[in-house]
Amino acid sequence: MTFAKMGEYDSTGTYFTENDKKVIKEEMLKMVKDKNENMREMTVMGLGYFGDISNIPILNEIKISDPYLVNGKYFVVRMKAEEAINNIMKR
Repeated sequence: MTFAKMGEYDSTGTYFTENDKKVIKEEMLKMVKDKNENMREMTVMGLGYFGDISNIPILNEIKISDPYLVNGKYFVVRMKAEEAINNIMKR
């Protein structure tokens, strides 16, 4: 199941309890500083679906400072952080 689909179920209140959502966010917030860039990317994407407005400061920090650069051009994790912020703001 993708984060988007999980987030969709979450928005209906039929999939995750409030405590589940709290645990998911807490775990993701621990993983945003992982050494592995793929883990950071997936975690930031997940926060876009499970995070809330209180997570925007950390996402803004990632958006301006994550070091992962692909092909010398693309800061993938930074771009995913911006998308996550946009997802949160849409709700």
